[in-house]
Amino acid sequence: MFLILSLVPLAHDTGITSLDHDYYLYCNVTVYDGQFIHVKLSSTAPVTFMIMNQKQFNAFSHGKKASSLYMTVTQSINEDFKLPSGGEYFVVVFNNVTTGAVNVYLRVSVLPIIPLVYHSSLPAPIGLGFYG
Repeated sequence: MFLILSLVPLAHDTGITSLDHDYYLYCNVTVYDGQFIHVKLSSTAPVTFMIMNQKQFNAFSHGKKASSLYMTVTQSINEDFKLPSGGEYFVVVFNNVTTGAVNVYLRVSVLPIIPLVYHSSLPAPIGLGFYG
């Protein structure tokens, strides 16, 4: 059995989406220990950008007060985020700052793990045989 490693990161691209006031857009991503997510966000007006775990997102999506792992009000982000551990996370863009509709572009990519960064001493994985 062979395991094929993809060097192309998984990506969620929403295209340009119009968000009315008090509406949100989200992408859910699954990451493994050691992976980062890359977020590219662009909007025509300030929006609230958040990264949440499953429990936080469930509370938020049901209209309850919820915390988040990361939150900022911005119009633009092009950044990598390291999450506390592997699991399912939600990248959320919430139009609660402006009273009108906002056009939003959101792209979320899961960056692949580079084995030699996490295994710098022998025995480090050096080929497909180590993953099979």
